Amino acid sequence: MIWSGAAAAQPVAPAAGATAAPAIEVTGRVVDALGRPIRNATVRREDGGAQTTTDALGRFAIDAPVGTTLVVTSDRHEAALTSVTGPVLDDIVAPSDAGERIEITGQAPTPAAGAAELDREDIQRLPGPAAMSCAR
Repeated sequence: MIWSGAAAAQPVAPAAGATAAPAIEVTGRVVDALGRPIRNATVRREDGGAQTTTDALGRFAIDAPVGTTLVVTSDRHEAALTSVTGPVLDDIVAPSDAGERIEITGQAPTPAAGAAELDREDIQRLPGPAAMSCAR
């Protein structure tokens, strides 16, 4: 099961006399909402155990017992939580930070020699339904 964003899991204390589950090597991948890998994200055990960092493809490996909650953090994404269910985890999706802003600056390229320049009225005078949808 995978949780992300503001959702939080509460750790459950083991029953009295219970022994801790053995740690296994767990592998997985951290991606954004579009499925792109997130590199340099920190993956750590919620109980304060091991931690690691994702590679350029968003992959990681960490030692953790089954049932352990992993916390994923990144500079540009919200925190994500997942529970260790076995040695290979489904992709962990870390949503983009709500404060993310994309700004594009620059100038339009210079038109090629001989290229026609059309304004809205020119496009509306073109015959056919495609011209009408372009003018909207």
